[in-house]
Amino acid sequence: MRALSCVNSRSQNDYAMARELLERAIELDPAYAQAYALFAYMLCLEVLYGWKPREIALARALEAAQKAVVLDSEDAWAHFALGFVYCMIQRAQEAVFEQEKALALNPNFALAYTYQGAALAYLGRGEDALLKIDASERLSPRGLFQGVNSLCRAVAHFTAGRYLDAIFCARKSILESPDIVTSYRVLVVNCALAGEIDEARAALEMVKRLQPDVSLRWIAESVLWTREREQQNIIKGFRLAGLE
Repeated sequence: MRALSCVNSRSQNDYAMARELLERAIELDPAYAQAYALFAYMLCLEVLYGWKPREIALARALEAAQKAVVLDSEDAWAHFALGFVYCMIQRAQEAVFEQEKALALNPNFALAYTYQGAALAYLGRGEDALLKIDASERLSPRGLFQGVNSLCRAVAHFTAGRYLDAIFCARKSILESPDIVTSYRVLVVNCALAGEIDEARAALEMVKRLQPDVSLRWIAESVLWTREREQQNIIKGFRLAGLE
């Protein structure tokens, strides 16, 4: 529980603390599925925020999430974590299925609805994604993940080609959680594609501040959408904003 609180803070120092706590929890109880699940979730977020090398961290995350499911196939967090890893390695359809398993085990798991929505958006199903995010917010209207819900709404609108709606939701996400670099990335792309180049460039400067080593190559390697259309639009948006 202490580790989860650290992960929710989205601070690199707190993530280091979370790692120590989870490793200690696993040492104390090597069969504790939820500790492995949260460890996998944390690793994915570190990759998403640009803090960890993608290939190595995601391999460890997949291993940890799969172990969590083996240890306790009835644990909702285990399936949630595996679904999140699948999203990160562009296996979005499998991510949808794993989040469905998590929700069958815990119908009140708001965050599972959120990330199932994200997975649907990555598959090109923007309208279905919004319905899942609506369900998440009905369950937890004032939860810790409001910024994440707004971000996922922006992702869904981008998938549907509604760049202005995506801009509105990305701005809202930044107001709710100003330390989520992914919200600024989404804002960059949608502003650029909507012709709001000045705001796109300003958002890119914030991305660079939060993720100093970001590059066009990193963006291209980290795109989570499965369709070529969205993949190309993301790269185009960052190019228009001036990323090299």
